[in-house]
Amino acid sequence: MKDNWKEYLEHDAGAIFNEMAVEHFGNPERESRVSTAGNTIMDLSQFGLIAIHGEDAISFMQNLFCNDVRNVDTNTSQLSAICNAKGRVLANFRIFMLGDSYYLQLPVNQVEGILKKLQMYKLMSKVDIVDASNSFVRIGCCGPTIEQELAAISTTLPESVNDAIQQNKLTIIRISDALPRFELIGEFEEVKTAWQRLSVQAAPVGSYQWQLHDILNGIPNIESAVGEAFVPQTANLHKIGSISFTKGCYPGQEVVARSQYLGKLKRQMYLAHIDGDTPAHPGDKVFNIESGEVSGKVVNCQRSADQGYELLAVLRIADTKTATLALNSIEGTKLEIGKLPYQEPDETA
Repeated sequence: MKDNWKEYLEHDAGAIFNEMAVEHFGNPERESRVSTAGNTIMDLSQFGLIAIHGEDAISFMQNLFCNDVRNVDTNTSQLSAICNAKGRVLANFRIFMLGDSYYLQLPVNQVEGILKKLQMYKLMSKVDIVDASNSFVRIGCCGPTIEQELAAISTTLPESVNDAIQQNKLTIIRISDALPRFELIGEFEEVKTAWQRLSVQAAPVGSYQWQLHDILNGIPNIESAVGEAFVPQTANLHKIGSISFTKGCYPGQEVVARSQYLGKLKRQMYLAHIDGDTPAHPGDKVFNIESGEVSGKVVNCQRSADQGYELLAVLRIADTKTATLALNSIEGTKLEIGKLPYQEPDETA
């Protein structure tokens, strides 16, 4: 996080920080309640950035990532991922372009490991790959009337999910539609001005409320605790537009293609709810109470807008239809399976 941005949030906006981002703005219970009902704004410093620049940038990424990077430009962002040779997801990320550089936005605890992995693949490619986490200030905003509030900042807004516009030294990306959600990227002064204007009608909330919206929209953030745990389809990456099946080869591509065309998945990612005051964590096991077997793993978890926690978990499909599932042991907190916005009726429990 940029020092001047952190100082502004702390001293002028009343932010309370943890080790990575803004925990809350003084009233976490209220912030949680308003997060899915009203207009909100939040810092996004829990995500880091990796910048890729150079003559061979497109071909370098095209040979490594699951999606077709040729579709990314200053007006179009993209969800994508990088896999190991066995087709397991190392990390997933959003790719966007500013100037002549591409940026991968991913959980901050994944930046160092993925940066090293990309450097290993660099070889003779004419690319520069650097940690750019502090290059820009990034905030998110969402809510039923947030588009009206953004009109005070930009005369136009991106129309479709993943679209981007650049205006008044800000890049604005549309993230989701059901509850309109946008990301704003820019330098300190421009983002500070946007924050001040938006905060008149939008409540500042903790950074991790952004992840709650990701969870409810079925967008996983593959953190280091679950890196290499899933093939892309079991984490639903194909359902959120993170994979191209026509782009050509990349590490693990044969396994990913085989899973898509030749096999029937036994696991997929589900939305679930748990009651209580104890959150789940990425990598926590989910058990089938009747059989005592492990059914799957938690991907992400965040406090619900009401009570308890919402989570994404990759689970054995059959178990979600016939079994009772519990967190961490057969005596653990029971899961209530929900429905993701892109799930078909026969995919839910």
